[in-house]
Amino acid sequence: MPLFNSPEPSFDAVVIGAGALGLCAAAELRRRGRRVAVVDPGGVNASAVAAGMIAPAMECAIDDLSPEAAQVLRRARDLWPAFAEATGVRLYGDLAEWRGGDVAELAARMKTLSFQPEYDAASARLTTHEDAKVDPPQALKALAQGLTVIEARALRMAPDALGWRVETTAGAVRAEHLILATG
Repeated sequence: MPLFNSPEPSFDAVVIGAGALGLCAAAELRRRGRRVAVVDPGGVNASAVAAGMIAPAMECAIDDLSPEAAQVLRRARDLWPAFAEATGVRLYGDLAEWRGGDVAELAARMKTLSFQPEYDAASARLTTHEDAKVDPPQALKALAQGLTVIEARALRMAPDALGWRVETTAGAVRAEHLILATG
């Protein structure tokens, strides 16, 4: 039995995937006045069990990223406070800590990328106040507020003269734009 009253409801955008990335994109589009639907089969996804880190300092050091990548991650982190406030996501500016491995090397990488780590060689402890985190279950719930979430599997997507036609297990939907956020 189809979920929809009309044969193929239309949206400005359809997002496939209700993890953190998909819901962030959908929530921001909705904030900007767009009609958005999210298609997701439901259940637990990777975002629901993730650590919720927004961690440019630690990520850059651990992954040995370039200065350009560090700048991108810093800019993304700096956008979070306003986005969190607008969407009801609780953002925590907790101390990020790393122990074990070559902590001195990680501290050196952070400094090279202009982060300000605190490194205690005696305890092999590296910390930074430049990272943040969210509580994933709370964030996902807040981001989904007010969105049209279609609990279904996306079966096929095809472009046409009007944008995109997305066939789901609950029926077809149309959208001008399609965002794939399936992890």
